[in-house]
Amino acid sequence: MNDLQQHDNWDDEKVEIVDLPEQGESKAADHKSIGLLQHQLRIPTLIWAVRIGIVLLVGLLVLTILLQTPFFSSPRNSSRPASKPAPLTVTGMSVLNGFVYVNASDGSIAAYRSNDGKRLWRVNLGARIYYAITSDQTVYCFLIKGDYGQVAALRASDGTLLWTHQDTFTGVVWLMAKDGIVYLNTERGMIYALRSSDGRLLWHFLAGMPMQFSGFMSVNNGIVAIQTYENELYLLRERDGAVIYHYASLLTLQDVAFPYVDKGFIAIISNTGSVQVRNEKNGSLVWQYTSAKKAAPWLPTVLDGIAYVNNAAGSIQALRIQNGSQLWQFKPGAAISLPVLDNRTIYMTTAGGTVVALRSADGTLLWHTQFASSVVNETSYPTVDGGTIYLNLNQPGGNVLALSAGDGHVLWQRALSTHAFAHAPLVSNGIIYLGTDDLTIDAWRGSDGQFLWHYRAPTQIIWYPTVVDGIMYVLPYNGTLDVLRLSDGKLLWQFAAQK
Repeated sequence: MNDLQQHDNWDDEKVEIVDLPEQGESKAADHKSIGLLQHQLRIPTLIWAVRIGIVLLVGLLVLTILLQTPFFSSPRNSSRPASKPAPLTVTGMSVLNGFVYVNASDGSIAAYRSNDGKRLWRVNLGARIYYAITSDQTVYCFLIKGDYGQVAALRASDGTLLWTHQDTFTGVVWLMAKDGIVYLNTERGMIYALRSSDGRLLWHFLAGMPMQFSGFMSVNNGIVAIQTYENELYLLRERDGAVIYHYASLLTLQDVAFPYVDKGFIAIISNTGSVQVRNEKNGSLVWQYTSAKKAAPWLPTVLDGIAYVNNAAGSIQALRIQNGSQLWQFKPGAAISLPVLDNRTIYMTTAGGTVVALRSADGTLLWHTQFASSVVNETSYPTVDGGTIYLNLNQPGGNVLALSAGDGHVLWQRALSTHAFAHAPLVSNGIIYLGTDDLTIDAWRGSDGQFLWHYRAPTQIIWYPTVVDGIMYVLPYNGTLDVLRLSDGKLLWQFAAQK
């Protein structure tokens, strides 16, 4: 517009110049026509210039956009780090037949050879694996997919997907596989039983809410035993989920032990020291035993078809599970520890410091070894592994005793640690291992009590480590997996968290 106004003023000046005497009017008209023609010619030129300007602006805008792309950007811009993916961590593991199956945070599960970590296969299931177990050459995984839960069954040898089952499983779910059935316990108190061959739903049972998520259920000889936080005990028939027996009381969760099922009978033990034996088919009471007051500090226990009970006089009785008749009785004359059965032999300790071995069939005394009463306490029940009996393992700060299971002679006596145990020691494959805190594992040789090795994790350890076939699998909370040789603590391989 400014240019146009300047041209208009210039034309007005021209008109004043040609406004001469009359004899020049014809020439002035010619000049005016030429001025108008020039003015008209300037308008298309201006439009053309505007168009060129618009094109240049658009080109400049396109160039600016291109310069922001990685291809055209400067080396300085291209060096910017890309957003990092979430670290890949271990969320669970299980061991079967020399292989460890690791489920990771990206929804994958992979099979690794236990001794060297070589990967056999890997499958990404597309959702976070909440829980995975192995049984009968199959890996069962529970995945959470939105409002639904899904069970996936994979062949352990090659990871082939065998079947999936999806339902309204929500929240915390616990898996167990036994006798060709996969069991799921949900936080709503519903038990699901799926056929392991194809995932077909066999039955489901509502046991009430809330329920205990681990250790609440056992399956033995075709009977499913369920105990709830509401102090109810259910016995179900495994094949169809039918209720055999339902028990409710004012007792707490710890007051009823999980039933023992054997030879058509079900033994139920309570913390009062009583034993109820019921018929497996219909739940009818066959016999019961009530312990005397002030009995020794352990509950009755059932081992190999025999119920072992104790009384205030310090005697132990072996009762036949079929009818409650006494098979034998042993009177050591002092309070006794919980009996431990190994290789058809019962091992016990007494308050007087005696270690006793009895033949389980008839109660015959095989041998006994006497210590000072302060050395062995009846609360320290024996641990038997590989022909060796370990005493005082559950007494931090005390001396551990190792005896020959064959004749009771002392193999060695040693204080394994001067520190209090954060976790009770365990014995596996002739190695004693324990944790004095949540970061370390110490190992001793069971044959002579010699210190073997020390392991320290980068972060806290999920106790207890898994030990299978001489290999220890340690899961620190940072999402890694350390695989150690139990004999010397050597790190065989590691699944490290990937960033």
